[in-house]
Amino acid sequence: MVQLILKDFRVHALLVVICLAALFAASTLYIALVLLSGNGFKTELMLYTLITILSSSAVSLLFFIQDEMFKTDAVFVSLPVSRKQLVWSKYISSIVLLLLAFTAHFFGFQLGVVINNGVGFEGAVVYEGPLLWCMLLLAVVAFKSYAFPLYFKFGMATGGMVFSVFQLLVVIAFLYSLQFETWTDQINAVVVWAEQRSLGGLFGMLLCLVVLLTSGSMPLSAQLFKNKNLGT
Repeated sequence: MVQLILKDFRVHALLVVICLAALFAASTLYIALVLLSGNGFKTELMLYTLITILSSSAVSLLFFIQDEMFKTDAVFVSLPVSRKQLVWSKYISSIVLLLLAFTAHFFGFQLGVVINNGVGFEGAVVYEGPLLWCMLLLAVVAFKSYAFPLYFKFGMATGGMVFSVFQLLVVIAFLYSLQFETWTDQINAVVVWAEQRSLGGLFGMLLCLVVLLTSGSMPLSAQLFKNKNLGT
């Protein structure tokens, strides 16, 4: 299974680097321009958070898209590789890509702040440390765990369309939340709560996520993929 994971990163190495560089550059440019404008940071920060989540989620599906375009799954099932191994390798690859995407955004954010010498950054210091980013990453992985079975059952086109409806609902909820000025205050409160519990809170979230994936999403995806006709 390790070779299946490494295969994707070797074959698509250049594409991965380009995507990560684009995320890094976008974060740096966005944060630098927002801070330089001096027009406040709350609404822009909320938009940035949404952009980060959606763009990272899109990058995490890179190998899914490539495999469906070139029908590589139909080739691999003819080899001594089980469909369950294919499913697990796709999960792991997707989560690794998601981690890399969030990391690119994180360092892009830091560089954007440095470019402006931290001026206007007072309302977003919670983004300076890795804790909030880790919490966002775990939340996105948990959210996407419900989308993976759709991809394996219906493919990227139909499954992605169904999941996009859920993402649209999230965007609508986000736009509705823009009217509340306490949005960033609530984020700060969550991070402070997590900091008070040190690494215990993150470890608990991680443990719950592992259980969710291994006992729910992964077996369901494996079963759906096992019965899927890859010839169509």
